[in-house]
Amino acid sequence: MWGEVIHIRHETLRQFFEFIGVSPDIANKEACIIEHKLSPATTSAIGNLVHFLGTPSGCQTISALKLFLKMQNTGISWEQLPSRNRF
Repeated sequence: MWGEVIHIRHETLRQFFEFIGVSPDIANKEACIIEHKLSPATTSAIGNLVHFLGTPSGCQTISALKLFLKMQNTGISWEQLPSRNRF
């Protein structure tokens, strides 16, 4: 039972990290680091977000996240982004 809980936490964290742009290798390693310490409430909240992002309703959120990641990777802050490109 405990092993299954840890596996679910690990997969939830790994998917979340990958959604925010962390490489799969690093996402997997870092999920291993924190999977044993995460509270059930936090795991549930992250799991709900990961599930939402995987639905058609989450498409707009994913588009916004892709914009965020592009800004993150190029060093552009939100304030520097032309207002026409903001949501």
